[in-house]
Amino acid sequence: MDDAILQSIETNNITTQTDLMLRLRSMGHVVAQATLSRRLKKLRIFKISGRYSIPNDASADVPTILDMKVSDFGLIVLRTLPGGASGLAYSIDQKYIFNVAGNGKNVPILGTIAGDDTVLVLVRRKDDVECVLSALRSEFFPSQRIPRRNVSSSTLGRQKV
Repeated sequence: MDDAILQSIETNNITTQTDLMLRLRSMGHVVAQATLSRRLKKLRIFKISGRYSIPNDASADVPTILDMKVSDFGLIVLRTLPGGASGLAYSIDQKYIFNVAGNGKNVPILGTIAGDDTVLVLVRRKDDVECVLSALRSEFFPSQRIPRRNVSSSTLGRQKV
């Protein structure tokens, strides 16, 4: 069914999940809306500019972080693709808070809060920010796609957060 979803998104202007469900039904795939929603999330298909799209890096297992900023108070804000914040926050929570794989120990993250394309990472203490940034860089930017100090404290630090 995943192939049918990808083919439908690539070849048609799909603007709602209902449109996609009807298209899939015509291809012989009957699927509930909740199941379809989960499949879209797994496939990293997002609604961008009013239609479902497959990002260029949809095959990657690691959520895409477009930008990272740090406030003077030690809050870390991550920006991702539209609809991707929940998956990104979930990945961070699973690795560093719930420690599902047993490899996220000693990273002082209290939790995450996700919007549509923004994740707020809550750090235990302001002094722990560099440790958390290092962990996030190694997890989500193994090839250092963003400069080491692309995080900025200038704009967020002066706003009331």
